[in-house]
Parts: sequence; structure tokens; C-alpha cells
Amino acid sequence: MQMKIFTIIPVAKPKSFADVDFHQKEYAAALKRGPVDVPGATAKEALVNSKGLYRIKSDEKKVEVEIKGAKEPEDMTPSELVAEMTSHGKPPRKKMARAAAVAFVRDLREKAAEMIVDDEDE
Repeated sequence: MQMKIFTIIPVAKPKSFADVDFHQKEYAAALKRGPVDVPGATAKEALVNSKGLYRIKSDEKKVEVEIKGAKEPEDMTPSELVAEMTSHGKPPRKKMARAAAVAFVRDLREKAAEMIVDDEDE
């Protein structure tokens, strides 16, 4: 059985140490120690016993989204046409001519654009 390992790190520096249950010296020592990898039970115990000094470092992965100018449907490959149809929730269900696929993507884009309204219009 494999144990889950967590990384505990000190919380962000508080505005005032009067508002927290730990002292400035403890915080300085925790910062000096840095992140610590510990088993799950130890991490839970550290969170309880540190009185708010530590938190578990999240495993969130930062996702970089690259936004490009949208290609015109005529310039898209068949797989790009399928990907766009699928992103609109309308994957192709039967064989489709390229001209029909291009027209379908254009129609999907127009319908999607109609759904976006200015805040003032609401």
C-alpha cells in the first residue's frame, strides 16, 4: 500500500500577528524551513497542531490557454472542422460534404455570437 504524500507550506504572511494563533518567530522558522513533504496523517496533524501556520500546497496545475485568431472555416482541415463542431456540442453524426461542414460551422458561430449581449442590454 502506497502512502499519499502532501507538501505543507507556511500560510501567507498575516497583516498582523495579533490576529493569528502563532508567533512571528514561529512564522520566520517555518519560512526558513520551507515546503515539507509529509505523509497524509502527519500533514493533518501538522495542520491541527500549527494553529493555522501551515497549509497544504495545492496540486493545481496552471493551464496556459493560447488564444489565436479563429481560422475561417474554409481554411480549416477536416479534423479542425470536427473539433469546432464538437466544441459547440454538435459533433457530426453522419458523413458530410466539406461545403456542408463549412456552412454548418459558420452557422454555429453566428448562433453563438447572437447569444452574447452587452451588459447594458440586459
